[in-house]
Amino acid sequence: MQLSSTQADTARVLQKVTITVLDLGSSKLLDSVQVTLGKQAKYTTKGVVVFENNEDSVVILTKSGYGRIGKKVNTAVMTVRLMKTADAEAGYLIGMGLSQNTKSMFSGSAITVSSEELRKVNALNLVDGLKFFVPSLIVVNNNNNGGNPNTLPQISLRGASNLPYTVTANATSGVLAAPSQGDYIAAGIISNSTPVVLLDGVQVSLQTILDIDLNRVTSVTVLKDAAATASYGMRGGNGVIAVQTVRPQSKLAISFTEQVQVATANTASFKALTAKQKVDIEKNSGLFNGVLAPIYQNRYNKAYQNNINTDWLAVPLQNGVGAKHSLGLSAGNEDVVYGVNASYNDVEGSMKGSSRKTLDLGAYFGGHFGAFSFSNKFSYLGADVSNSSYGSFINYTKMNPYWELNDPYTGKPQRTVETSGEVTFLNPAYNASISTKDVMNYNRYSNFTNLNYILGSGFQLNGMVNIVHQTDELDYFLPPNHTVFGNITPENIFTRGLYNYTSNSILDVQGGLRLQHQNSFGKHQLFANVGQHIAQTSSESEGIVVAGFATDRIGDIAFGNSYATSKPVSGKIVTRYLASFANAGYSYDNRYQVDVSGSVDYYSGLNQAAKFGAVGLSWNVSNEAFLKSVKWIDLLKIKGSIGIAGNQAFLSYLTRTTYDYYTNQQYVPAGTGVGTIGLGLGNYLTSYGNKNLRAPETFKQDVGVDAAFFNNRLVLNLNLYKQLHNNLILPVSTVGSTGYQDFAYYDNYGEIANKGLEIAAMATVYQAPKNNFKINIIANALHATDEITAAGSYFNDVNNFNNTTAAQNTAQPRYVVGESPYAIWAVPSLGLDPNTGKEIFLKKDGSSTMIWDANDKVVAGSLMPEWVGSLGTDISFRKFSFGAYFNYQHGAKVYNQTMAAIENANVNENLDARALDAKRLFGSPTFATTRLVASDNKIQCSSIMLGYKFPKTFAEKINAKDLGIKLMVNNAFEVGGADIQRGIYYPFQRNYTFILNANF
Repeated sequence: MQLSSTQADTARVLQKVTITVLDLGSSKLLDSVQVTLGKQAKYTTKGVVVFENNEDSVVILTKSGYGRIGKKVNTAVMTVRLMKTADAEAGYLIGMGLSQNTKSMFSGSAITVSSEELRKVNALNLVDGLKFFVPSLIVVNNNNNGGNPNTLPQISLRGASNLPYTVTANATSGVLAAPSQGDYIAAGIISNSTPVVLLDGVQVSLQTILDIDLNRVTSVTVLKDAAATASYGMRGGNGVIAVQTVRPQSKLAISFTEQVQVATANTASFKALTAKQKVDIEKNSGLFNGVLAPIYQNRYNKAYQNNINTDWLAVPLQNGVGAKHSLGLSAGNEDVVYGVNASYNDVEGSMKGSSRKTLDLGAYFGGHFGAFSFSNKFSYLGADVSNSSYGSFINYTKMNPYWELNDPYTGKPQRTVETSGEVTFLNPAYNASISTKDVMNYNRYSNFTNLNYILGSGFQLNGMVNIVHQTDELDYFLPPNHTVFGNITPENIFTRGLYNYTSNSILDVQGGLRLQHQNSFGKHQLFANVGQHIAQTSSESEGIVVAGFATDRIGDIAFGNSYATSKPVSGKIVTRYLASFANAGYSYDNRYQVDVSGSVDYYSGLNQAAKFGAVGLSWNVSNEAFLKSVKWIDLLKIKGSIGIAGNQAFLSYLTRTTYDYYTNQQYVPAGTGVGTIGLGLGNYLTSYGNKNLRAPETFKQDVGVDAAFFNNRLVLNLNLYKQLHNNLILPVSTVGSTGYQDFAYYDNYGEIANKGLEIAAMATVYQAPKNNFKINIIANALHATDEITAAGSYFNDVNNFNNTTAAQNTAQPRYVVGESPYAIWAVPSLGLDPNTGKEIFLKKDGSSTMIWDANDKVVAGSLMPEWVGSLGTDISFRKFSFGAYFNYQHGAKVYNQTMAAIENANVNENLDARALDAKRLFGSPTFATTRLVASDNKIQCSSIMLGYKFPKTFAEKINAKDLGIKLMVNNAFEVGGADIQRGIYYPFQRNYTFILNANF
């Protein structure tokens, strides 16, 4: 670094320099801070260090847990304030776009949860642990998929930001049919209300976060309002979840964790009929008279004379026992740090053959030389995934208990359980005895490099580059004797068997450059960032589906005899993203703060730049003179923000007109001969580009209060927010007269509004340091609403389809201005006629009728609760710890699909025992009716934890610094809720985890 003559002269004049080092947030003196002036290094004592006869002009300050900073020496007495790592490295760890502010100065709405707190609630799943602390993080585990370890939950932050992808996906380009699990662009399009997920500042998919070792996570920060997310531009509209991993320490440290995890199926919501109950229902139905009487008699004999009562629900289930091994090692000194980590996690599901095995490896190397510092992290993440060859759990709920599982002669699962005339009933468990295969695996390699240079005078220059390459393979094989081909006709016998193979990959490159400034003078504090973030993803996919296999034993794709589809499919999608961002924070006397941020984004899916910005204000009332004498108030801050962030969750090629080729026909001009074959290949339009598309925007308004009392023994947070998602990118309907019907065209229209109130409280109700006795209580709540505030003609098309073409034996969604996108629509019911058993409906004109009409549907409730939140306690006493954590919801409704399925059931299939109380069976079909809309108010015990930390004297016998054990139960029990079946295709699970942890 070249100094001016004035600066050099100043350094030479100063024969003695005294430097005082303070914590920026608390203003406390910091000891053991390494202060380097030129070639001379010293450590602070009582926050002070003195240099004599040193002519260098730049001082570097370093302390573990704090960010490094450089200052120019221009006075004989200097005061330097250091930020803690969680704040100082926010721009690197949380993302290039986040301003580096201490929490006391930040005006935005954000919450940081430590890894230790997460693992108290859930040691298996980061998202399930996080939702306990962030009530506005709505996590929906699909009722069909239940506890399947190989499916992702649907998550959103503060509500829906778009219509579901299944509603808006009217294009053949912009997302691959089977994208890589690491493709965060495709994942964001398919789950278009999901927050952006960052891993050490790099955008990744939700699946990646769930597969990494939770033991190497140090904290998770959730950013919600405009002040916190506007710097992320098109990525910030849905909020941000930033995961920070553990960095190696500058000393030898070894951590070791052994974990045993058991998953058991929770089938309490399933109440299968016994064999005798089922045959009685069949008799009372009156459907087995005449020529069908022998069928009933055969079933009656099995149930009553042979006492056959097969528990089909237990057939595909197991107690899944898995294990997790985690090891971390770090070493180094003040200048160089290195470390490695390794983890293998075997997650066994509660259905036989269902598992997810992940391997997480990493190597870190970093250091600093004077004003320059660097780090490099190489990581490998791999997964082997297997889905149960027993198929869907629902198939077993339909199996009649008077049918036998195994062949009485061979003792093996029989393929056919009953033949009644021309109807054959097949055994789904048979498929597990043949070479059925449903597996997937991926390999993800990543390398992250970060460089930092301290320029002096509070300026730092930071650069990063991250490269990820991931490959995925999916193999799905149904042998020819699989029951899905059980009723195939003789002329199609050579089409039996199916093999679906998909190979995909993604290459992701992200980089950034950021200039940061931090300064404090008198009562003024200033933080500023300016920089750029750049990213490119290249995603490819190839798939082939082959049919016609001769035997079950040969499960190789080469032995199929024809394509099951017209031809193989492939695709390649490249996206590019460039963001220029800037943000600044200013504080006066630690009382008044202002944050300003903005971003200008360029995205390959648009033809024009997108601009975003926000401003936040906060007032630390507790630092005013009139409250400083009130000792029981530790913090009282009023804050607010307003601004606009964007959304990238839309198909990426909508600005371009696309077409495909007719590969099965060619045009050859007459008389030209065969030599021109292929020159006349035709094409057809698949989508019409809209060059004027703009980025969707989210207008965010927040106001809140943060407070702490009684030496931080009571902490309160309140946030009131309003969000308006506008300029949504949705399909445009066209009438037949235009001739444009068979391809997609998209435009900006439609709006969805979210409003809500977040409340959180944490209190230490008792504390006795002598026995380490402490009782903490945490509670939070969210009251929120979602509303469609503007729509277009395509909304009407979707609604008409759901009213006319879609199945009406369930509640189909409708999207109407003034109503929630989560609304349940059903025809009002006046009850059942006691004489005929038919249902009486209320028409819109107020009259009654027994004819069901979809046009009479009304809003019968919302799937989203009016109130949702968590409450829990953790207690420590001496070496013991205990925690109990609950989630609750109130005001939610659900359509009772269980009773709907009973009323619409096939008499040849088994029924839920709720059929014994059903007032309608085997009659006219039951369509969506308010009679089957039920309240779903419930409290779930999400976790119970008991831990013990061994005395140091015991730990030292194995040369350990500390040693602890923990027993945890997740999804322990549930109180309340609608009386419906839960976990239709895969049951929900109760998880038991035993953890042994040691640090050396």
